[in-house]
Amino acid sequence: MASARTSWILVAIVYGLGTCGCITRHLAQPIEVKVRDADTGQPIPGATVELKLRPSMEGESVTGVADDKGKAVVKVKRSQYVAYEKPVWQASAPGYLTVEERSQQDLSRTTARQISLHRGPAKIVVTVPVDYQGPILIDKLLREKWLQLQQGKREFEYRAEVNGYVAIDASPLMMKWLDDAQIRIVDDEGKQIPESSIRRIVKTPTREILVVGSEKEASEIRQVVYQQPGDGKDPKKLGEDPEKIEWMFRKYREECGMD
Repeated sequence: MASARTSWILVAIVYGLGTCGCITRHLAQPIEVKVRDADTGQPIPGATVELKLRPSMEGESVTGVADDKGKAVVKVKRSQYVAYEKPVWQASAPGYLTVEERSQQDLSRTTARQISLHRGPAKIVVTVPVDYQGPILIDKLLREKWLQLQQGKREFEYRAEVNGYVAIDASPLMMKWLDDAQIRIVDDEGKQIPESSIRRIVKTPTREILVVGSEKEASEIRQVVYQQPGDGKDPKKLGEDPEKIEWMFRKYREECGMD
């Protein structure tokens, strides 16, 4: 009799722990993610899927690798759920643009997801007036804020006004895309500007500045941007003010008689 009573007590305790979440909170919820080519719809074997449970903190994530059918499985414990922060899905594969998507669903109710990847590299198209002359300054600045981009977007269009300055606000993911992006300069009629070469004059973890022009122009603009003699390799003097860079570039053009 005592033995039977003990068994019932143990069953009751286990049941109670399960219903209150003391045991189930440690069970892993499997989520199947299908990774597809956005253009062909075909699976992408070997694609890496990462679920960032706390995007604001490094290292708090779970990953999976897609099999031959493009399916990856990630497992999330209930104890890893964060109610106050929406997790981010990231998928990547060689030859494709990495995609990040904020999850709008409760992970505890998510069992499947599909992510589409576009082939890279990304493209930057800068349009200038038909009669434009002189160099063009492209200023890519990393912003801490989240910039919501169209899923898989691979072409970014900007316009250089008369003074030839283009500012690009980039998220961490977008900055990664733009590192390998192909840059094309066209006029209002769609004609590509001939003999234009792209020269990097600034490269830091948070900023990259490119000059489309001659080596002489790039060297002169580098000195103007840094406001110091020599090759100007100290990024600390630069700051993070696009308007200041634009003003100095416009001043350079005026002094050279380009405006």
